Amino acid sequence: ENQSRVIAVTTGEVDAAMRIPPQSVAELEANSDIYVESVVLPGTGVILVVNGTKSPTDDIAVRKALQHAVDPSVVSRVGYFNAWEPHLGSAMSAPNPSFVDLSDMYDFNLETAANLLDEAGWADSNGDGIREKDGNDAVLQYVGFPNPETTRVIELLQATLRPIGMDVKILELDTGAIQKARQAGDHNIAHLTWIFKDGGFLRTLFHSENIGSGWNFTHYPMANVDELLVAAETEADLAERGRIIEQVQTIMLEEAIVIPTVYQQQINAFRNEVQGIKLYEVYGEAPYFYDATKN
Repeated sequence: ENQSRVIAVTTGEVDAAMRIPPQSVAELEANSDIYVESVVLPGTGVILVVNGTKSPTDDIAVRKALQHAVDPSVVSRVGYFNAWEPHLGSAMSAPNPSFVDLSDMYDFNLETAANLLDEAGWADSNGDGIREKDGNDAVLQYVGFPNPETTRVIELLQATLRPIGMDVKILELDTGAIQKARQAGDHNIAHLTWIFKDGGFLRTLFHSENIGSGWNFTHYPMANVDELLVAAETEADLAERGRIIEQVQTIMLEEAIVIPTVYQQQINAFRNEVQGIKLYEVYGEAPYFYDATKN
């Protein structure tokens, strides 16, 4: 349990504690008996996957409005106490080979978001503060895990969207139920994190073959993305393969089908007398103890 691990390393009951919760990092960093190490993990980072076939997010104007309504720096501060870094706008994290920084594709701008909705015909016709179009309300269904960080982030999104005529319903489920709900497409937005090093893993998450029974929760077939993901698997030239993976990331953001929030980080705390523990570059949560010593 999070707080138990923090207390145990603080009191010296244990020499090291892993997976320090974001809200405890500042407290431990201020403790002169402890040092804290943090590493950005490769993979997706923490992203919101957008369902491109369920109203209202089947409208690209709504999806792009959402992009303009999420500020990763604010997500980092509110959701993760600045302990997890803002995501720089991709379907992959910065440590991944072929990562491309797309953070300036969408600026945080609620006026732009509102204008996109206006131009697409989403209006508060009923006077209840919620936009609607063709009989569909601009209300998003979120499906995610009951996690303090992600809950804070979705509540932040909820509060951000209401002034521009959108709302978010929050549904938090256990592991089995959440997977079934996301595969069934019950969501408009769903929380996702996945750790991987090679960009070829994007096929698992975004190829249309994995809609409905796998891990593609966009429910949004994109033939060009499918072709690129298959091509990446057979491309022998590493530079060209990298360019293919970059194209996939760019299309995902252009289609506004994923919303980057923060990088996933592994944060560990060690008593000062413990030295030489190194974090494994892929998982972080599997440290090397070969050179570990304790004074």
